Amino acid sequence: MRKILIAVALLGASACTSTSSSKAPPGAVIGPTAAGGINVAGGTDSPRAAVDGFLAAVKKQDLQGMSMLWGTEKGLARDQMSRDELEKRLVIMQCSLNHDSWKIVSGLDGTTRVNEQDFRVELQQKNLKEQTIVTAVKGVSGRWYVRNAEITNLTSFCR
Repeated sequence: MRKILIAVALLGASACTSTSSSKAPPGAVIGPTAAGGINVAGGTDSPRAAVDGFLAAVKKQDLQGMSMLWGTEKGLARDQMSRDELEKRLVIMQCSLNHDSWKIVSGLDGTTRVNEQDFRVELQQKNLKEQTIVTAVKGVSGRWYVRNAEITNLTSFCR
């Protein structure tokens, strides 16, 4: 099973993005809402809040919370792919990004793409420490989503 997850993770690594939750992340509840008060657009007010919220959902193993923050400039990833595909990718990201703690090492000033912000993130899981890049993107209605998390160097985190 682990080999399958790693293989799927490597195939899906370049396409990682975010989407749905029973609990909205900080800054996510504004504008029109669905039942339960969850913002139908998802996302957050800032790129940092999107990354922090996404990593907090990963730590809690909250796939629904991750899904409310994973997306592209077009909006939530859940609205752009089948539910089956969404769930597979979220499980791969949750496994690969699994951590006990995280910290933003830096916002990368070299980000030259309009409406995107890269963050260098340090993840720690027990004695393991790795850094990766998480990219936030400004989407519809000015909401920020996690578009990508580089997971190829995090295979040791997925157990």
